[in-house]
This record gives sequence, C-alpha cells and structure tokens, in this order.
Amino acid sequence: MSLELDDLSELRTEFLARGFTYLSTTRANRYLSLGYFQLCDEYDWPFLEASNSAVMPQTLTDLGKVESVVNSTNELKILPLDRRIVTDMDPSLNDTGTAEHYYITASTTINVYPANTSDTFLVRYWKTPADLTSDSSTPLVPARWRYLIIEAAVRKAYQDSDNYDLARSAKEEYLDGLTKMLETYAVQQHDRPDEI
Repeated sequence: MSLELDDLSELRTEFLARGFTYLSTTRANRYLSLGYFQLCDEYDWPFLEASNSAVMPQTLTDLGKVESVVNSTNELKILPLDRRIVTDMDPSLNDTGTAEHYYITASTTINVYPANTSDTFLVRYWKTPADLTSDSSTPLVPARWRYLIIEAAVRKAYQDSDNYDLARSAKEEYLDGLTKMLETYAVQQHDRPDEI
C-alpha cells in the first residue's frame, strides 16, 4: 500500500490520523514543517542540490551550504574565506581583479574578492527548503521518503505532550527509515572510494 503524500494537506491528514485530531491545523502544520526541516538537515541530499551561474555578487534566497564556486570564464575554483578576514585585508572591499576567494554576507549573498563584476561564476550549493505554508506546498523530499516527515512530526508532538515512551517509539521509526534513506543515496555514490 502506498501513501499519497503529495502536499502539506495530505501530510497533515496522515499526521492527524495518527492520534492528533485535537490539534489545530496551524499547530499540525508547524509540527510537519519542523519534521520537514529536520529531515532535510540530516544530510546533503541530492534532491537539495542546486546551482546558479551569473556575475557576482549573487543573491540566492534558498542558499544553504555552498559546495563550490567556480569562475566559469577562466575555469578557476574560488576558495572560501571568512568575510572578517577579507575586511582585515581590505576594510573597504574596494580591490578589484581576478577573484581568488568568495565570502557570504546576509546569509544569502555570495561575493568574491577581489571584486569582479565581469566574469561569470558557477555556484553549486544545497538549498534550504521553504516552509510548508499552504495546503498545496510540496516538499522537496522524494515521495518515497515523505512518510519520514510525519514520523518526525509525530515524535515532536508526543514530546510536547510529555508522552516520552511514544516519542521514543516514533524516534526509532524515524531513525530506521532515515537509515534506509541514507543507504539508498549512499549506493548512488558507488564510484566513491571506501576509504580516503
């Protein structure tokens, strides 16, 4: 039997059927969003991979973690550097030229140093998923694994009602499914060496 969990409305229906019909829609949605974020934060999942190619600076509203920044014009990989170190080298950030480093400001904007507004840069990153805000919101998690969002939400709801035995049971179900999910995606990386 396959659960249809295509959007927030269907996730909520299944969550409430687990014994939480007394919760308001708003509260149920909050638990599901928390479960969604928890699952997405567990690993650098392939379904969260994204890229953007443009001149710098680039503002990416869904920016999570940066995998790499490459100057596509001259095919050079740019190294990360903390903004505070960049401002120690150049307090006004006025230097221009061939970019050697990138840094992030305001959690969503990637800049290069020295500044370069003519070359194109490819940014590969993992997205931070948007909150599930409407009934038609669809999680980025593949349909096969969306039941784990419910397991995480169930655990949180039991914890909040001080039912720690059922919370532990829900955690076990979540961790069992998470292990299977991790194994599935690890197999996709079959060309990686066992040891480095």
